[in-house]
Amino acid sequence: IFGNKLQETIELGENLNLIDEEFFLEVKPQDFQYINYNIHQGTSENNDSRDAANEYKNNPIQTDAKNASKKIYKKIPQKYHSATSLEQSSVDLEDVVRLEKDKRELLLKVKGQSRDPRLRMNTFACLTDINARAMETYRVIKISHYHTGMEYYNSFEGIPMMRTPADFDENAFPHSEQQPAIVKDNNDPLGMGRVRVQFLWQAKRNEMTPWIRVVQP
Repeated sequence: IFGNKLQETIELGENLNLIDEEFFLEVKPQDFQYINYNIHQGTSENNDSRDAANEYKNNPIQTDAKNASKKIYKKIPQKYHSATSLEQSSVDLEDVVRLEKDKRELLLKVKGQSRDPRLRMNTFACLTDINARAMETYRVIKISHYHTGMEYYNSFEGIPMMRTPADFDENAFPHSEQQPAIVKDNNDPLGMGRVRVQFLWQAKRNEMTPWIRVVQP
């Protein structure tokens, strides 16, 4: 977990302690919409990425890539989001849109090698070219250290300083196994046809699940 705490800044200059560097720039669709079905109100909820309040991140190279992305990808796609909360689907929708927007705005990465052993995870690397001109400052998110017995060097990967690495993977979510259960209550107070069941591991304490929607009777 990186966080936003102020970190040490390491000066890396070409022909000094910076061996080489490569910049990787890409374009991605920036504008999108997520839609969700609210089972309690029986209505659909829509959240637009253009309305998401994200922290401002100033990097001129990344800003150019973001503007170019919007010119290339002009259509605004709509995607269904299956809420992870039974009661606060609108809050889930806002959070996932904000996180996805933040992830899509990460369009610039730098990879390089240096001879400075102070460089480590989450430190800032201030890069300058052979003429001492600034090439912006980057947060180190990956680094490997090498020592041949005669010399030391490291290889690193960084993202713009003002960015915090994406803290989620939209494709990684828990999968539950199938388990037998007994239906204990089908008198849904909201009249939505839901049931409460009891799994084997709940029987000892006579517990039951919350109200569950029936997909196939």
